[in-house]
Amino acid sequence: MFTKNTSIINLNYFSFLILTISICYSLFGNYPNNWGDPKVYLDIASNFDDLSLTRFLGYPLYLKIFSLNLRLIYLPAIFQVIIFVISIILLEREINKKNDKSYFIYLLMSLPGITYTHILMFPDSLVLSMLCLYVFFLLRNNFLSLFLISLILFLLKSYLIFIILFTLLFFFEKKFLLIKKIKIKYFFTFIFPILFYIFLPNHLVQPFFSKTEINNLYFNYQVNCNSKIINISENDIYINKSHIQFGSILRKKTDFDENCYSSIEKKISRLIINNIFKNNFDDVFDKTVLNFISSFSGIGTNNHITSMIGVDFFNKTELLKNDQISGLDYKIFNKIQDKSISNKVLNINSLIDKFNLLHIVIFTKLQFLISIMMLLTIFFLLFKKKNNFYVSNLFALNINFAIMHAFFALAVDDRYVFFVLLFQIITILLLTNKTSKSISSDGNYKF
Repeated sequence: MFTKNTSIINLNYFSFLILTISICYSLFGNYPNNWGDPKVYLDIASNFDDLSLTRFLGYPLYLKIFSLNLRLIYLPAIFQVIIFVISIILLEREINKKNDKSYFIYLLMSLPGITYTHILMFPDSLVLSMLCLYVFFLLRNNFLSLFLISLILFLLKSYLIFIILFTLLFFFEKKFLLIKKIKIKYFFTFIFPILFYIFLPNHLVQPFFSKTEINNLYFNYQVNCNSKIINISENDIYINKSHIQFGSILRKKTDFDENCYSSIEKKISRLIINNIFKNNFDDVFDKTVLNFISSFSGIGTNNHITSMIGVDFFNKTELLKNDQISGLDYKIFNKIQDKSISNKVLNINSLIDKFNLLHIVIFTKLQFLISIMMLLTIFFLLFKKKNNFYVSNLFALNINFAIMHAFFALAVDDRYVFFVLLFQIITILLLTNKTSKSISSDGNYKF
């Protein structure tokens, strides 16, 4: 028994060491690719003028506070790593009470794509850390902490408001038999596209248009504004298939009355959505189903994080090919007498470059394989009816993530499915619990 316990402890330490090495690789072996959204978040943090549903208050506020009012913008990445490490340690120790193979959490979270996320100025790093804490408090039956974490998640990304509702649902599930009986917690997010169609249709146009095979919409609508007839064509709207463009889609015209703008935009948005459904329903349906499957399985449809490292790596190799990068300017290199050693060899034949290539070529395929294996394992274990209160909630949470990504995501990026990988490994560990401490079939919440 002593030998077994010692080996388990060693495996935990060894797995944590692998996680540490992966974090060090991401911190010191890669440049953070912070163009695009991170720059927008920094701009918002400087004045808070351009807040929207897609770029919500929480992350710009985090950047402003943890960078000491944007004076040291590398500090937020350091704190992101610290928060992640603390949250993953807490979660692993809690899982360890129920399954002595909890070290698999460290191993899965050490995938380079995941650790690289934490050095980027994206909210997804904090979202992953908060979800680790969310599961931690779920296992401890602490509803108040769950609710507070769900509020933080909502502030980081507004679409995660569904987690607040989800938390309330499975809490009241114990109070009201009807809620438990109809199992609404598994599919309640289906209501969100309907609510958006009614109240915020302009935020629904872009996701639906991105799921079609057409590149342009052609239409001509007439709208009434203060008894004046205004013609609206495709030239008066702005939607883009190549990147996320949520929010206002209607370009302001000189003959617009400001009081009419909001109502006209909603009406036009609904007409466009109706048009897309009428003429391109098959495209929308196929892409929606694909997004659901990709999110639920943890596979994803777009390797966003890996592509960042790939772009940086291949840009470097191109510069080397064109002799635009010279040898490193250290005295030791001046002592090299053998002229057959070129600058290219000195620069590109490094350990970091080897890791970059492994990341780009191998780990993306490895992540895909791991996702498939874990999904099949979960279905096999559930088929054996080894279910419990915590597993059912994790399973329901994963389904609702998949529903939201199916309708609202233009593509399911790998940084979205990192959450799913977390749910999958914990679900497997809970379903394969072999320790003496069994998991009860229900949970008693503590306040």
